[in-house]
Amino acid sequence: MQTLYIDESGSMTTTYANQFPYFIICVIRVFRKDALKRQLKRFISKNMEDLKNIDSDNQMFQNLTFKELKGSALIPSIKIKLANYLLEKCTSYFEVNIIKIENSKLNEVTYENTARAFNYFINLFLRNKLHKKEFPNDDYYIHIDERNTKADAKRSLEDYLATDLVLDKKLLKAIKVEYINSCKDTLIQLSDFFANLYFSYLNKNENYKEIINKLKKEGLLRTEFVFPKK
Repeated sequence: MQTLYIDESGSMTTTYANQFPYFIICVIRVFRKDALKRQLKRFISKNMEDLKNIDSDNQMFQNLTFKELKGSALIPSIKIKLANYLLEKCTSYFEVNIIKIENSKLNEVTYENTARAFNYFINLFLRNKLHKKEFPNDDYYIHIDERNTKADAKRSLEDYLATDLVLDKKLLKAIKVEYINSCKDTLIQLSDFFANLYFSYLNKNENYKEIINKLKKEGLLRTEFVFPKK
């Protein structure tokens, strides 16, 4: 079975595409779930005081108790430190795939229903990876952050992917989609971290250029799937 964790960063917008040029979806494929969770929890434990000190908006802590890792709450030095830690300890545990949507190249109809657009991007990405045989024909278990996701969208994604990828194109065997509150799953948080890291890099933040190149060179960052295609 293939296990994927998905989260996002940025905004779905054409009206404000100049201010928000990209919408990023991060898809993490996990090979050693328990080992990866242990390493991430170890990093959090070792850096707890630093995380408390930078959490000015209480995104990661509640009443001084750690709640979850949030990419948007981290300063550049901590983001780079975590990325290097994962490169050192976990390169065989998972891979990172980025879906980069260029807002300025889309029409307003695409984002008329943002939940539908999100589902469409996930389907295109999976279809591409499966056609190229970069993902195997197998059972898939997908985990997505549930916050700000409407109930009808939760029901529709699994049906949509199963209809297109299982029944029609026969690119995979079976699919299950589960929506989880990110504070209850460290690997959803990890997907959020990489989505935010890549989003920050694309927004011309020079702090992240070196670490992104390193992630690519070491093979942890595998894919940048761009939509629309050039």
